[in-house]
Amino acid sequence: LSLIWASSLPPCTSPATQNHLHTSSAASSALLPQPRILLHRTSSFFHCILPTIPPPLFPRILSQVQNLSQNMPSITHSNSYNIHRSDIKDQDVSCRKRKESSIVFSDTDLQQYVPDIQSIKRQRYPNGCTNESNKIEICELPCTQIHRAGEPLLMQRRASAKIILRFFQYNACKKSLKRLVAALQRTQLVQTWPSDVIFQAMVNRSQKKWVVRDFRHLITSIIFLIQRAIVKRGLPLDKDETVEQFNVRVLMAAFLVVNRPGSCFESIGHLEKQVQHAAADLVTSIRQICAGIENSRAQPLTQHDWSSWRPFLKQLNVYLARFKDWKVPDEHKLTERIKHALLALYRAESHLSPEAQEYMSMKEEFRAQKAKLRAKMLQIAGAQGLESFDEALRQQGFTAVDAEPSEETASSSSQGAGSSSRPAELPSSTNASGLSSLPGRMTNEQLAHELLLDPAFKLDEQGAGYLDNPVLSKVRESFKVAFWDSLVDDLRLTPPCYVRVLKVVGEVRDGMIDLSPSRSKELKEKIDTAYWQEQIESGALDWSSCVSLIEGMLGIAMEMQEPSRKQETQAGWKALEQELRASTPEDQPTLFCTALEYVLGRVNVMRVDAANARLRNIAHVIQNHGIEYERAHMDKKIKANPAYLQRTPEWIRAQVEKEVGRGRADLSKLVQGEGAAYEQIHTAAVLSLIMGSEPVKTDACPETLQLDISRLHKYHADFHFDVLAACMLAVASQRLMATKKDPKVTELLEHLKTSLNSFEASLVDKEERVKAATSSFEAELSAAEKEVIASCLSPSQPSAYSREMLERLLEVPAMVLEKSYGPMEERWLRLVSADGSKVESDVPQSPFVRNVYERVVRNARRVRKVISLNRKVHYDRYNQMILAESQKAKEGRKV
Repeated sequence: LSLIWASSLPPCTSPATQNHLHTSSAASSALLPQPRILLHRTSSFFHCILPTIPPPLFPRILSQVQNLSQNMPSITHSNSYNIHRSDIKDQDVSCRKRKESSIVFSDTDLQQYVPDIQSIKRQRYPNGCTNESNKIEICELPCTQIHRAGEPLLMQRRASAKIILRFFQYNACKKSLKRLVAALQRTQLVQTWPSDVIFQAMVNRSQKKWVVRDFRHLITSIIFLIQRAIVKRGLPLDKDETVEQFNVRVLMAAFLVVNRPGSCFESIGHLEKQVQHAAADLVTSIRQICAGIENSRAQPLTQHDWSSWRPFLKQLNVYLARFKDWKVPDEHKLTERIKHALLALYRAESHLSPEAQEYMSMKEEFRAQKAKLRAKMLQIAGAQGLESFDEALRQQGFTAVDAEPSEETASSSSQGAGSSSRPAELPSSTNASGLSSLPGRMTNEQLAHELLLDPAFKLDEQGAGYLDNPVLSKVRESFKVAFWDSLVDDLRLTPPCYVRVLKVVGEVRDGMIDLSPSRSKELKEKIDTAYWQEQIESGALDWSSCVSLIEGMLGIAMEMQEPSRKQETQAGWKALEQELRASTPEDQPTLFCTALEYVLGRVNVMRVDAANARLRNIAHVIQNHGIEYERAHMDKKIKANPAYLQRTPEWIRAQVEKEVGRGRADLSKLVQGEGAAYEQIHTAAVLSLIMGSEPVKTDACPETLQLDISRLHKYHADFHFDVLAACMLAVASQRLMATKKDPKVTELLEHLKTSLNSFEASLVDKEERVKAATSSFEAELSAAEKEVIASCLSPSQPSAYSREMLERLLEVPAMVLEKSYGPMEERWLRLVSADGSKVESDVPQSPFVRNVYERVVRNARRVRKVISLNRKVHYDRYNQMILAESQKAKEGRKV
């Protein structure tokens, strides 16, 4: 803003002083981004009102005065009073649209309205000015010397005075400094925060548009009034008192830093301390200025000694400089972390098949996370940085084109220029994804359920409970790799950032304490993260110290390990130690993170071993009381949400209608409550989730089977591959035996049957199963078997074996596959029923099912166990649902 305030100079100001004022104000024009206004003459009206109104309102006030002058008959247009508006920036749309460049009216006529306004104020407040009236700066006009006592007000002049008064009372004065301070004080951002205030809540509050707008108005007005007071005293502005244009969010961040430094900074080093100290000085001054404005109800703000706050300008510049010194390296660190997080999301999403419906929620979360991170990266690194990252993605084979984030997404991902350095941080090493859609550690209810199904159940070495699902394992591995790669980049910074390294060291120590609580004090002394933090800050940390840290933690871990685990750890450490000792400075960050990952992995293995030992101790208790435990958990869910069971009744209703319609269930027996009929409905209902064309989705799965959702997906793959394997054996047998009846052909078919019976279909996507099964069988083929295949498929023209021959041998026509589901469904239904174990010995006569009967029986046993447990836990609810639906069906038939 360039405001040439010649009009506001005292009458005794000399022309030389006025010239100096013009020069100094123009020099600071780039500091306050407001319109430029030139006042040629003065009036008591504008002299007292405008300095107390925030500068952004000046154009609007001039516009309003011009509109008023057109409707006031007592104001005559003359050249005695000129207000020129020139070079108006894009601060006020209404001013930009207007073409008028000046407002011309009589200074004498304008002053006639001042006593009218004073008279109206006295009539409204006959007992003196109240707190409410004091908020209106127009009451403070020093115009009593021209008040004409006892003179009646003309109607037109009185109406005009009311218009002026209403404007300043409800429009201009609403944004006065007092009002701005009062509004900001209500947000609790300016004052000292109570200890129970939630940091994120205050961050969200500081991001509201009206808060940012009012804070900007307040600060720009304070800067202007201080600089104006300095110039009016005839003093020059020092270089460090010239405030360059800045982002007001950076200044608002000072309040976050002062009140919650630990939440703003990932670690508090030298640069962070400088920002903290500068912010403390600045915030103290702002609070004192606000207090002065708030307590100035007895006198106009223009009469304050604003030059006494001259140090505020220097404090503001120091803070902005310190913030910039911290921001540049911090933004580089954040940019690199965002790149790793985004790359992990792209890699993880590449493992999810586009047709896989069971991972839709995970895909949606991936897209949302990518949109937020891309918006954050655009904010920090700019369009060029984002384009560079997209090019790197394309080189790795990923499609970098994503839907642009919405304004809400962009604003939610951005916390302003003064936001914490923690956004976009990758999850910790133990939480490999941080995504709600990716399963994490197993709950007590899940563990109890697993022990009910298998008393010998053990956690895998990762303790995640889903590593039998290769898709989820690959997704989890993508985030794990990204975390450690990001940690390597932290150590390559100048200076290196050890914050997350110390967090991992803390995880190692805490894991050991969990295993041996009695050694808590000893372990905290031996693995003292505070000591290593001091070493880092003092610059005493070297490579030998890093190797000693790894060696010391691994030595403590081996003391606590069982002999078998100790041998494994020693064997892995021997090779790793040699690499650490012979490393070069370029390789040291990577090798150190590799060693740290190895230590953490060994401790996690120890923790899983301890958890499995506890499972063995409670397995017999779960076998006796686990059903009641699961039932109690379901009761608790229903009590918390009476409408929890929504999909289960609909699932039962559909199955009752289906079984009765097919004639496989007797409606009269269902109405009478016959147990065998109810079991048949429940068994058929569970099989309907397994035998469908697509796996059941998580959001469509009955609530009573949520603990078995992963098993239902596995059994779905097993059932459909049972049908496919039976067809592959049938067509292969027909094609081989039709051309050549030889014992070698029989041996080849037996080999194929063994290979298909052992194939784990659930580990492969549906579209890849035929290819994977073919590749698995091909890897086991001998040269003689390949020769048999070649001779059978090309009897007239002998040729060498090829992969295409094997694919042609095992190719199943779609019509054959479709007709094969019926017999397999009937066999599964018999085997998974309550009496299924009794009919396992009844080998089917049909060679179609008999060829894969071994895997069919194996799969049916697993399904039967799950159905039986599910029925025991929820039998009462199922009985009520089946009875209710049966009675409805019976009533429907009567109608």
